[in-house]
Order: sequence, then C-alpha cells, then structure tokens
Amino acid sequence: MESLGKELKEGPDERSAEDRFRISRSSMSKLEREFLLRSVVKHYTHLAHHPSAEGEIHFFSRSDAYMILAITSALVSRAAVRSQIN
Repeated sequence: MESLGKELKEGPDERSAEDRFRISRSSMSKLEREFLLRSVVKHYTHLAHHPSAEGEIHFFSRSDAYMILAITSALVSRAAVRSQIN
C-alpha cells in the first residue's frame, strides 16, 4: 500500500483523506474514501509490528490474510485502472 501511494504520487492525497475523515466525513468523495481504505489497510497490517500494551504479540489468521489480500487486490486494481486513465 505504501509503495502504491508513492509510485502514483498519491501519498499526500491519502493523508488529506484521513484529515477529511476526521473533519467532515460525510462530504468525502468516492476517491477520498478509497484513499482512506488504503490507510486503514496499512493501519490494520502494521499491528503485527507492535506488541500490545501488555507485551502480547498479535497473530493473524488465514481468514485475516484472505480479508487483507482481497481488499489490497481491489485497491491495487482500482489504482491501476485510474493510472491508465490519467
């Protein structure tokens, strides 16, 4: 997800979407919501690198992996189509 944002130079748009979500989520565009999904995927998967407050390590199940794979695949596909249009 991070490489996708960097390659398409959409990293600032992702951060802007996060800000917009906090301030005025009902007025977000479809594209801003897509950028927010990317941020959510990064946030969810980065949990693996950080133990809980009690020092517990988080493990991801096969079901978790399927979910993230499906979402990531859809986001990459959308970005690929958009990059060909622009």
